[in-house]
Amino acid sequence: LDSLCPQAVVQSKTLIPNGGTMVKKYSKPKSEIRIPLDCENFNANSSVTVTCVVGFLSSFQDHVFRHEYKLPQFSYMVQQKETSKLEKPSSCVKFQMEERVKSIIQWVNSSFGIELDTDPRSSFATWFKSIGDNEILVVEYSEGDSDSKATMKLQTNNMGLAGRLVQSLAEAFDIKELASVAEFPDEMKAFKQTMELVEECNLTRLKLQADIADSSNLVKALAIKAEDARLLNNMDAMKRVYAQLYELNLELIGEYKKRANNHAELLRHLKVVNTMIQKSSSLRVGKYKSQVVAECRKAIKSNNIHALVDIFRLGAVS
Repeated sequence: LDSLCPQAVVQSKTLIPNGGTMVKKYSKPKSEIRIPLDCENFNANSSVTVTCVVGFLSSFQDHVFRHEYKLPQFSYMVQQKETSKLEKPSSCVKFQMEERVKSIIQWVNSSFGIELDTDPRSSFATWFKSIGDNEILVVEYSEGDSDSKATMKLQTNNMGLAGRLVQSLAEAFDIKELASVAEFPDEMKAFKQTMELVEECNLTRLKLQADIADSSNLVKALAIKAEDARLLNNMDAMKRVYAQLYELNLELIGEYKKRANNHAELLRHLKVVNTMIQKSSSLRVGKYKSQVVAECRKAIKSNNIHALVDIFRLGAVS
């Protein structure tokens, strides 16, 4: 007889919205219960705790089972058997490793929750699709000859995903130093546009500072002029000067609002730049990761966009 499950409680802080708890109950018990999970906040520590009532139709007493299951880090990426209609990503990261193919396949199996064949071979390639946003990932690995290392190629348009994969590999195989070559044309195009916006915000900031400085000097001059008119008991002139001061004060308030909005926009763009640096550094390990951060800071300080693009691609200025 098949076991039946009349109800279950599933708990997960990252995969179940609105409190992290979902209760499923059937008036007619079934042998399985399906509960949708929200993969938007999926991370390496995502886990699911299932408390399930199990029994038979003829049972006088049911049993309650509780089990916590830690999901594989990339289990939201589903392996694709049929790839003829899938478009290979235009972006990738490449690097060299010393591990054998069998070890890499074992890492893929444990990280993605699949069962690739581990029969002896010198290379493999497998496709995945994200169940969240349909993002395509292609993992390729080929062993070199006796004089060269093996090559890993991760093809995805998601730079963040590529970085998480690189860091997972480094942790799994205790890799201390790892350099890579990254090709992310769409990310680079968007980054160049962001840097142009940063430059525009900086130019606007300088212009607003100059305008406010001129207005502040004019405020001082008008204040002195108004006081002189008061001392001379020239009330009409004093009123005219104070009217000018009032209008100038309104203009200054407007300029300060513009300056505050420009500053907020600049911070928003700089946050994007910082995120890009973090994603680029995560494509490397050890000194190469630190080198990316240090070189990017130098390039940003000198406003050298071309150097930044080289750093993101090669990990250093070419």
